[in-house]
Amino acid sequence: MSGKSATPMVAGSGEDSSFLPFLPAFSPRLTHKIAAIGVVGVAGVIVVGGMHMYGESEVALYRATADKSRAVFELSRKIEIELLESRRVEKDFLLHNDQKKAELYGEIASAVVTDINKLNGRVQALGRADLARKIEAMSSSLKECQAHFASVVAEKTRLGLDEKSGLEGSLRVSVHDIEAKVNQLQNSDLLVTMLMMRRHEKDYMLRRDAKYGDEMKKRVAEFSAKVDKADIAEVTKAELKQKLADYQRDFFAWFGSAQKLAVELKATSDSFSEIEPVIAAVTKAVSEMRADADQANMRMRDIADWQMKLAIVVIAFSVLGISVFIGRSVSRQLSAMTGALGELAGGNFKIVLPGLGRPTRSARWPAQLKCSGALWLKPTDCARSNLKRSSGRRRSARPT
Repeated sequence: MSGKSATPMVAGSGEDSSFLPFLPAFSPRLTHKIAAIGVVGVAGVIVVGGMHMYGESEVALYRATADKSRAVFELSRKIEIELLESRRVEKDFLLHNDQKKAELYGEIASAVVTDINKLNGRVQALGRADLARKIEAMSSSLKECQAHFASVVAEKTRLGLDEKSGLEGSLRVSVHDIEAKVNQLQNSDLLVTMLMMRRHEKDYMLRRDAKYGDEMKKRVAEFSAKVDKADIAEVTKAELKQKLADYQRDFFAWFGSAQKLAVELKATSDSFSEIEPVIAAVTKAVSEMRADADQANMRMRDIADWQMKLAIVVIAFSVLGISVFIGRSVSRQLSAMTGALGELAGGNFKIVLPGLGRPTRSARWPAQLKCSGALWLKPTDCARSNLKRSSGRRRSARPT
């Protein structure tokens, strides 16, 4: 053996053990490394949970929008049904002159106005100003249509909802009076003219043509002239003229109201004709809005689902990679300690035990290997000292 001491070998490292005190002060323990695997796993769960919560919040927003769009669509469908119902009730009233139908129309009209206002508010809440303007136009046209039909009901009521009420009842009484008087006189000229007046009356009621009013006036003039020429008492002539005046008064009152009714009926029909395209446009826009909202909701759900699956895969592989890295780090230290202990057990006292004097390392050596308080004392000296003490104890234990 030369005079120079051989440089001790550091197990698992090519560095001289004399440099160990100058290594960084911090080196994680084995427990820290094992705990790090759990920390990484918990962090992955937290990240996945956070992404899930974020995705659910985004999906919830789209779902809420879709639900609102669906509610708008259902309300628009309800309005369509109410409008169709109001048109049916309107026709029933015109055909049957039933006052209950007019009252029912008023109830439906009020419900339609209320629902249109709700629809407008919901559409504005969704930020569809263009659709809100269409709904406002529809509401204005509908109110105009309802106002015209209210005038129709008023004129129909004024004309008379049956043969005994209104102007029709008055006309019926007056015409029966003059007919009875003419029949009583048995004057063929007066009777023919009377029948002509009744024919013009019926023609107008059937056709609503104003020319029959002019024809009626001509027949009235003829009837008056024939009364003057008739061979009857003056009192009877005066009575006939009075009854004729009553008949003409009631007829032309009925005639004027019927003319107004015709105008209001046409205005009602025209107003609803203007509403129909607006209703169709609103219905189409609401349907498209609902479809777009449903598609956006489904698309967002698919995106959130895809992101969640991708995050699970990425985090799983990340945790696996980090676990493998930490496991390899721990296994290298354990392998180094096992090799050093094998060398030491084989009598290689020059070996430098890895991690000796570094309490923060995962390898902790027993205190008896540290022969003195020096943290960087070489284990060769420790081994020799320990062997000397062990030999001395064996010799002293031998019997003399």
